[in-house]
Amino acid sequence: FWPVMESGSLKSFQPSHQGGVPLTIYNSSDSTLPNVVFSPLTDFKSVHMAADSETFSLGIISNATFIPQNFKASFILSSSSGINRGMMEWGEKLLSYHDKPRTDMFLDTTHSTIGFWTDNGGYYHYSTGEDT
Repeated sequence: FWPVMESGSLKSFQPSHQGGVPLTIYNSSDSTLPNVVFSPLTDFKSVHMAADSETFSLGIISNATFIPQNFKASFILSSSSGINRGMMEWGEKLLSYHDKPRTDMFLDTTHSTIGFWTDNGGYYHYSTGEDT
């Protein structure tokens, strides 16, 4: 399953099988408070983040069978106010680092008309019943 945003604490943090998914710390009841995002900046699938009741750690994924000489993995710590702005700014930093433009999500039919899809290939479309 795809990781989702959920409330918790360092004690309840569970690593994902997806590799280096972002750790996001924010206050959902006060959007003026800082949002902090910590994630891989490079080599997203080759690193892993884990935690126990007192520490948070990261490094090369444990089932790696080969690590090339001079391999480097970089990480990013990004902060802003509020969850929406914070996640967008984190995304902008990743795009900028990798010299990628933000794609207009309305340029393709799936995003502009269907709405969203699930990981099993299904999709959802909300219709008001009007023929528009």
